[in-house]
Amino acid sequence: MAERFARWWRDLARDGKSPDSLAAYAFALVCVLAATAVRAAFDLIADNVLPFATYYPAILLSALACGLGAGMFATMLSLVIIWWWAWSSSFGAQAVNILVFLLSAGTMLAVAELYRRAIARVHAEEKRRAFLVRELEHRGKNTFAIVQSIVTQTLQGQSELAETIVGRIRSVSATNDIITKSEHQRAGLKAILERELHPYDRARVRLRGGDIQLEAELARSVALIVHELATNAAKYGALCKPDGQLSVEWTADGGRLLLDWIEKNGPLITKPFEPGFGAKLITRLLKSHDGEVTPEFRPDGLCVRLSFALPAEKELPPHLTPAGRRSRSAGRPRVRDISP
Repeated sequence: MAERFARWWRDLARDGKSPDSLAAYAFALVCVLAATAVRAAFDLIADNVLPFATYYPAILLSALACGLGAGMFATMLSLVIIWWWAWSSSFGAQAVNILVFLLSAGTMLAVAELYRRAIARVHAEEKRRAFLVRELEHRGKNTFAIVQSIVTQTLQGQSELAETIVGRIRSVSATNDIITKSEHQRAGLKAILERELHPYDRARVRLRGGDIQLEAELARSVALIVHELATNAAKYGALCKPDGQLSVEWTADGGRLLLDWIEKNGPLITKPFEPGFGAKLITRLLKSHDGEVTPEFRPDGLCVRLSFALPAEKELPPHLTPAGRRSRSAGRPRVRDISP
């Protein structure tokens, strides 16, 4: 019951009642009657101790929740009740108090109306921004469809290369969708990983780490890097084997995002002599974020530690628990050929 009342009160404070509606005037009537009941209760203690004070909240609440018309109705109804209550006493002595009451009520009505108009402008701006975000998302998807068509038509006869390029564009597009739907224009690392690894058997994929929110530019770079690693794992790594497993662990340490990509039960791997386009893309993306990559070529699968610089104001909150981390290899990082 209390929770339902709290929800009703929040909705009333946010949206109010439709001005000049029957519900608005009924709400104002209830407020005035409640104020009258409170005044009557105080009169049991001392006669006419609060002749006006209990009606101010009723008028203000009516005007805030239901508009100027309901506020004026509450004011007039309150005045009638005050007049009737004071009729048996010296009403002339109450004239100054009634004048002050009317001036105070008028001030409250004006402030409440200004507040309602300000809130209406805020709601209109929120709707406009939501419309612009939806329009931007729609145009982004249309642009992706056009680019996909151009790539496919241009690379006719090279379907594998076309699919590789389209996959990278799709990765950025999906991350943009996450960013545009976010209130602060960021993307959660876990959401990016889940999106990129969704096409694969999740029973063989383990994700471990806090829900770190990444700024837009870093989020796109991480999505592209994860896409390259996942594509490589599906073609040549652990995800191409029925019993292969993938573990992704991440945390933040000293203003840096640390991500460990661990493949197990994959095919036997060897270090390449020349890095391919995928490795060059990862290196370039890492460089733009003061990043580092440390690969380990284990017999049963590739293990990669990625490190990205995090702006100070976007560091991992202290309540998130760090995931397990391995020591970083000495020397300058070498990048395995991870291009598909």
